[in-house]
Amino acid sequence: MANTMILDILTAVEGIPVDSAPAGATVVVAVRLKNITSFTNYIAVTGAYDSAQLIFSPAYYNTGPNQTAYFEVSFVMPGKDVLVWIAGGYWDSNYGDIVYESYMEKQLLLQAAAPQFYDFRIAQYQKL
Repeated sequence: MANTMILDILTAVEGIPVDSAPAGATVVVAVRLKNITSFTNYIAVTGAYDSAQLIFSPAYYNTGPNQTAYFEVSFVMPGKDVLVWIAGGYWDSNYGDIVYESYMEKQLLLQAAAPQFYDFRIAQYQKL
């Protein structure tokens, strides 16, 4: 029986939701995780992009029945597309640990750099 459900993974750069980012940009990843049980429980998320682990804030959240928690982390976009992988889970007192049971992925594409026209000059002008 499932205890948590990832509702969505949101990615943003400078507060604007994006599905692509330029290399070097700070990407904020936000996850909404819902406690889908009829009792209060601690829930948490973990994740990674490529082989880099993501450590979310808060580390966990004590939620009531059917309550949703919001977790956030940021990373610097590398010079390639990345797959952001998220796992959501709940505290299981029998195991004394978080049991991750819900999963979701989101592809974040590398955005091509815009050409720079800061040194643009008119070389020749001819009136027709």
